[in-house]
Amino acid sequence: MQHEQYYYHNKEYTEVLLANKLDYFQKYLDYILWSSKDNDKILDVGCGPGLVAELSRNQKCQRNFIGLEISQPSVVECRKKQLNCDLFNGQTIPFGDESFSVVGSYNVLEHVENPRVFLKENSRVLKKHGHLIIVCPNFLSISNNYHSHTKGNKQKLKNIMTLAQKLLKRNYSFEKMATVIRDDFHSDDDACNITNPLDILHWARENNLVLKYWSSQPIYKKGVIGYLDQSFIKLFLGSCFFVFQKK
Repeated sequence: MQHEQYYYHNKEYTEVLLANKLDYFQKYLDYILWSSKDNDKILDVGCGPGLVAELSRNQKCQRNFIGLEISQPSVVECRKKQLNCDLFNGQTIPFGDESFSVVGSYNVLEHVENPRVFLKENSRVLKKHGHLIIVCPNFLSISNNYHSHTKGNKQKLKNIMTLAQKLLKRNYSFEKMATVIRDDFHSDDDACNITNPLDILHWARENNLVLKYWSSQPIYKKGVIGYLDQSFIKLFLGSCFFVFQKK
């Protein structure tokens, strides 16, 4: 992963993750449960301090969660809570082919050094007919302003043009962007990949994965956003939430 040593030792980053409420991950957990059955093995890649597995345990879900995490402080937090978590080198997943019924990653893809290698490893350890769940920001979005790559009308117009070029020219690639370094850390300052729906969909087609679900929202939404999420407009909205099935 990008800035490996930073993530490996940084306790403050783990504390930021621990501040998240468990119910923020409810939709992610629900689709893990939808994609699996009792006692199935679930791999959560980049699991942080184990909030998804903790939520699953609190709700008495009968799933066998295994976490992988590059951050040593986060692994320590998982083990304090008696959650199954191993240290990850950010590249090679330390399990054999077709080991898991579900492989998921929540806000991880935007941080990895090589997205294609990362996704290939996720797919490799996934069983035939198993499900791959990917949740990450859409940095070609025009619906939010929290990050420099989505902030301001000029950038939003540029994002629309980039999406149009990808659609018309079929120019799909996971492009890099500069990380933001500042004392006052903001969400995804450390992201290094311009993750977006079109690149992910193209990668999935290339690798014989079948789309089962696509949303622009990592949490449940009603009202106008929920309505727009049912249409092609979700291509331009703030996040990517995908469920694919391996053939």
